[in-house]
Amino acid sequence: ARNHKGYEICDPDKCGEHHGVHETAHHYYTKYWRFDDSAPRIKTATTLTLKSIPSQFRIPPSRFHNIRQYFIEKFATLKEKNLDGMDFLLEYNPGLVVIPRKTKKHLPKEATYLVSLRITPANNCFPSDAYSDLPKPVWEAVYHTTTNHLGLALLDKNYQMLPGYDIVIEVDTQVGLKRNMTPGDSLSVTFMDYRLFVINGEIYLHINADTVIMTRLILKAKGFGNDDEMHDKFTAEDQAFKLNNLFGGDQLEVTLAHQFNTLWTDEGVHGKNFAIFSVPNTSHPDNPASIYAEIHITPNHQVQQIVPERFEHISLQRVFERVWKKGTRKSRNLNLDIANRRSMITVGNVTKSDIAPLASFSTVDEHRFPGKSAPFKESAHGGSCCVSFSVDDINIDGTRNNHHESLIVGIAHTKVSWKPWYGKSHIPQKEKDLVPHTHYVSFFYAFDP
Repeated sequence: ARNHKGYEICDPDKCGEHHGVHETAHHYYTKYWRFDDSAPRIKTATTLTLKSIPSQFRIPPSRFHNIRQYFIEKFATLKEKNLDGMDFLLEYNPGLVVIPRKTKKHLPKEATYLVSLRITPANNCFPSDAYSDLPKPVWEAVYHTTTNHLGLALLDKNYQMLPGYDIVIEVDTQVGLKRNMTPGDSLSVTFMDYRLFVINGEIYLHINADTVIMTRLILKAKGFGNDDEMHDKFTAEDQAFKLNNLFGGDQLEVTLAHQFNTLWTDEGVHGKNFAIFSVPNTSHPDNPASIYAEIHITPNHQVQQIVPERFEHISLQRVFERVWKKGTRKSRNLNLDIANRRSMITVGNVTKSDIAPLASFSTVDEHRFPGKSAPFKESAHGGSCCVSFSVDDINIDGTRNNHHESLIVGIAHTKVSWKPWYGKSHIPQKEKDLVPHTHYVSFFYAFDP
């Protein structure tokens, strides 16, 4: 390998020198490759922009070059009208699923995928100094908001949006869960990220709230399918919610089969971004697959079997014990507790793996100096999961024979741990750049089903 030009970046004895940083008694820094340097080539690129969002809620592209001044001006304009927060909207954090067969007959024939998006003013879409230099009231207006809508769109097989089938929905208000504010409270959202999962031929909507909440999603396009056929999709003992679209018209109709159920785990209030997956019933193949929630990825992989549409009512006191944080008020009166008290049924105990081995992508400094010197946080959470790989898939059609059981594969992400010396002026910028602040990395992982 040393005969190849540029080998120094991968050579344990040369990589520090290559980056202009020499090993010290404590540690040396190793620069991870950027995604656009190391990732596979993207074959089909798609920009997901919801045309349903009115232009008055868009940031004009002409203001991107001086977004800081735009934020300041927008804040002043809204303040004159006695309005809090910001009123522009951005979409990000997409979730994508293949539309199941039983749903397709209620949609245009071109509909292949369903995408979800988070719609909110809160963002980190511009250079960091555009935010850090903002006056505090303006900064708070950008980040502290009660607005966090759900965006949904139908895509064709080429990941292009079907015209007329992208919508924005204000979910929390319509299901009676919107966080109730009192004078003096800082603005805060009820929901955050939205994710989609297809399990046993049904679409499930997963949302980060105090912890993870879920319900089943029912889609129908106006003029497609029979309305009477939709009735058997609801749970008889629970209330269904036919949602009104905030933007996008009424061509795409969305119904929640029941109120959200809450997945409480040992994570308590910190649970978020759980991956939901299923494992086929090998003894009774015709029965529905068992459903699981992946509640931890690293350092200990943890999985809990769940029954998403069944719940038990728990007391408000039990909810309070899970969400209360030391130093916060000892009273609680939130609409969200309607869902929090609907504790999702779980089956058995959490399955917990041994501590995962050091990641195969870890650099030399992580092998030599584990623990506090490792650049990335030990704990990772969900990016995307889960894809089943059979033995044939793993062994590449028989060319390899080193694995004899199927695996489930996912993609997780973690970020650089905050280092106190980031803000110190005497630390050379070139050293800071080697482990940049808030840098994220995604990695593949696998586990036995």
